Amino acid sequence: MRTFGTRIIGLVGAFLLLGLAGTINFAQAQKSAEDLYQAALVMKEGRGDLEEAIRLFAKILADFPKDRAVTGKAQLQIGLCYEKLGETKALEAFRKVIADFQDQPEVVKIARERLDALFKPTPSATVSTAGMTLRQVDLPSGKISPDGRWIALGEFEANVTLYEIATKKKSVLKDYSASKSGFPFVESLEWSHASRRLAYILWEDENTFSTHIIDITGANDRIVHKLSGPFSFMDFAGWTTDESAIYLILSDNSGLKRKQTIGRISLETGEFREIKKYEGASIGSAILSPDGRSIACSYSPGRGTDENRRILLLNPDSGTETVLDDHPVLGIPGAWLSDGSGLVFTSRRSGTNALWFIPMGDGKVVGQPRLVKEFSGSIHVLGLVKETLYLRESQTGGFDIFVARIDLETGKTMKEPELVEKDYRGVTKSPFWSPDGRAIAYLFRSSLRPSSVFSEGFDTLRIRDLKSNAITDFRSPVRMATATNPRWSPDGKSIYMAGTSPGPSASAKSGLYRIDTKTGESSLVLEYRSGSGTISAFTADGMIVYKTYMKRGATSSDSIYRLTRLERETNQEKELYRGVRGERLGGISLSDDDQWLGIRLESMNGGNTKFCVMSPQGGDVRIVIDKKRGEIADSNILFFWAPLGKGYLFRTLRANGDVTITDIWHVSSLEKPEPKLLDLKDKNIWVPPGLVFHPDGKTVAYQMTGEYVSKCWILENFLSAVKTGK
Repeated sequence: MRTFGTRIIGLVGAFLLLGLAGTINFAQAQKSAEDLYQAALVMKEGRGDLEEAIRLFAKILADFPKDRAVTGKAQLQIGLCYEKLGETKALEAFRKVIADFQDQPEVVKIARERLDALFKPTPSATVSTAGMTLRQVDLPSGKISPDGRWIALGEFEANVTLYEIATKKKSVLKDYSASKSGFPFVESLEWSHASRRLAYILWEDENTFSTHIIDITGANDRIVHKLSGPFSFMDFAGWTTDESAIYLILSDNSGLKRKQTIGRISLETGEFREIKKYEGASIGSAILSPDGRSIACSYSPGRGTDENRRILLLNPDSGTETVLDDHPVLGIPGAWLSDGSGLVFTSRRSGTNALWFIPMGDGKVVGQPRLVKEFSGSIHVLGLVKETLYLRESQTGGFDIFVARIDLETGKTMKEPELVEKDYRGVTKSPFWSPDGRAIAYLFRSSLRPSSVFSEGFDTLRIRDLKSNAITDFRSPVRMATATNPRWSPDGKSIYMAGTSPGPSASAKSGLYRIDTKTGESSLVLEYRSGSGTISAFTADGMIVYKTYMKRGATSSDSIYRLTRLERETNQEKELYRGVRGERLGGISLSDDDQWLGIRLESMNGGNTKFCVMSPQGGDVRIVIDKKRGEIADSNILFFWAPLGKGYLFRTLRANGDVTITDIWHVSSLEKPEPKLLDLKDKNIWVPPGLVFHPDGKTVAYQMTGEYVSKCWILENFLSAVKTGK
């Protein structure tokens, strides 16, 4: 029998054990970041427990965010652990090192080395280029004929032209240039198998497309199919081998979800036979196999998602689908081998733009996709002629932010422009200043690789201290900022951005986000919902939002636009401006003090484009710039505000031979518009955001686009090399 004293001793012992356990836990909690880092290394290197090591490294990031010397190493180790486990999470971990720890060059260097190593395919997943010859040739951009004799020109131009490769002579087959309205023009071209006929899609007016066929002599031009309706579109999927029919993709973008139909049009009867319909998803870049048994096309389930992207094979008789390639980085079909034994496609799955090949047999995949050749620019396959593959490489220089000093009184540059990011090019956009002028913030793309600047998100919000040059990086809450510039709140505690969050479209949220400038934490303060208007501008404190609405008409030129002002605190919304039919409203811009609102009114019927100002409360609209359509660069251009009380600036274009030059003008007074040309050293300023003035009124930050470069390449002996695997 246990006595009362025994029970007391037992209880005391239990309490002592609990106290000891608490002391141990407290001691663990008091471990420094370095102690925890060493413990994680033991797990990784000594015991080989990579998952536990990852957990401990992640704990360092969570518990010691300010100890950057250790958190940088911990983030790198997470990537190294995932790499050993063979998981693709290693890529994300290494990218995070590059984005978040630029102040630690050693860990960034290792992360970049590991990324480069992971991006290089294994020898078994590559095609040796030893048997091929890559050569640059001087050829115009167009569709090469199957016999290699001609290049068809005219896409997005007002005529159909043949270029003979041997003689370099051009001959116009069909000329639509007499019209002054901008319509019609040629949208797409497709060669017949015998190279004796061309099919082309003519965009007749805003809502009408027609498919034509024409002989290469210019004779027998006729319409074989017509598509009408607002926000419609049409594209080719190839000629049948016997040239009796053409496959077309018809798109209807008038609803909330895109609708597409792929079908076959008989050239004899004009009958269109539907093969398959898609709703919400998108297909494109379709090409028919040489035996006519399969159509290869790219497939994306919807906007804003990388999930379930693939290359599909579609049976043109039954409409059934098979997956040819299911890599999440989308592949674009380029050309079939002449005997159907493989498909050439382009993709960025290796981390850069590259040419790939899938071996096939009897309409089925018989091997893994193999890397053929990497390029720095975007790649478009022009065609395969016998042994030679023709390619077009194009590249812009990306976006770069420069800072300069301008004297608005004289229009002269006082200090030469300097790059904000001197180590990396093409990865920065949308600059804006802190209210005290001590820092500049901008969007930064952490991948640091050449890419399409429009399709790749700028995933990092970077703040750079102007005095110390120290940087603070936060994960951007949006994939890519909208045309509305980010703004820093007057108290310096918040940054507001409009855009859509990363992730699949089903879970992504659009609207106005607030970012805490101390912690980087973000929150959605105003969500965009269907029909609730597009956020076009907002005050620096994020409390008043300006939204645009469009009521679609029978045609896009019949649409009616309106502008509203929403007060977030009361949720009251007031209409400020309602346009007339045929007038497009855009380019909404608030002055730095939020006291003036700028808008652009663009005629959809060939009239002038007008830049106007008005009170943010509503009222009269005052025209300050009235230019012919050709004098205004494009529909993305807006005028931008000078420092407080110093008027506004705007951009125009002028031709100088084959070169188009951008000019920036300053108007010092809203009452008396007398434009003065600024003597800027850089001309190719991308607007928006245009010039963003520092609080000192003289220092400006602006965003530049690099020079467009286009090259034509041929890969000789391509066919033999890919078929033998050499």
